[in-house]
Amino acid sequence: MTKTETLYDVNPKTKMLTFVEVQPLENINDVFDRMLKGQINGRVVLKVD
Repeated sequence: MTKTETLYDVNPKTKMLTFVEVQPLENINDVFDRMLKGQINGRVVLKVD
């Protein structure tokens, strides 16, 4: 069960948007730079091919 699913279980009437961005693992340095600058909204998933 993910955190998002858990939050929906607590109050299913709450309307929440979850932002998920998928980036290839090769972009990890850029993702961390953006994270440190507070430029990421939601979650970033690093995809390993």
